[in-house]
Amino acid sequence: MIRKFITLMMVVAIFTVQAHASTHNGLKAAFDEMNYALTVEWDQQDRSFYESQLKKFTGTVRELQKQGLTNSQMIDFAKSQVKDARIAKDLETAFSMITINKMSSEEASQYMVDSMKRAYSNGASWNGDVLVYLAVGLLIVALAVGLAAAAGGSGGSTVGTPTTTTTTPGYNACYNDCYYYSYSCGYDYYGYPLYCQAYTCDYVCY
Repeated sequence: MIRKFITLMMVVAIFTVQAHASTHNGLKAAFDEMNYALTVEWDQQDRSFYESQLKKFTGTVRELQKQGLTNSQMIDFAKSQVKDARIAKDLETAFSMITINKMSSEEASQYMVDSMKRAYSNGASWNGDVLVYLAVGLLIVALAVGLAAAAGGSGGSTVGTPTTTTTTPGYNACYNDCYYYSYSCGYDYYGYPLYCQAYTCDYVCY
């Protein structure tokens, strides 16, 4: 009996490890695809393309969460994409705050956008040049939205399209999941990049 139980636990552990590896690889593949789009395909002028990449990646994160992507995996991946050890530690703290305070997507994304602005203005090195910073910025916003959903954030949009809950055939409910993000909007007098803030919503069903 004990031998059967141990065998069962080993099988469960193996499948758990495989599932975690699959979702982690899926997250990396999605980020690499987004990063390529922003560094090769994007002309740095079309904000709609930039926003579409964020929405696509955020949707992928939601799907990976359904497949078992965990909060710790998301946090570890975000930390792995920044060079500055202090920023990596700050990211971990910020993500924890999102979970502890059960922030909505709107609150979580605003919190992370503000955190990134402060870090950048203080001279922190996120991960190289501006284009990579933008990709990492979208990664962090998307993961913040994912963490907010996992934490059961209260939602409640206060800007733009209001958060509503409706029913759609085949789903329990649908709602507008709204969040903030930052994007490159020119350069200042000294030639340093400027970042503006925008707001968008995804229609999410579950």
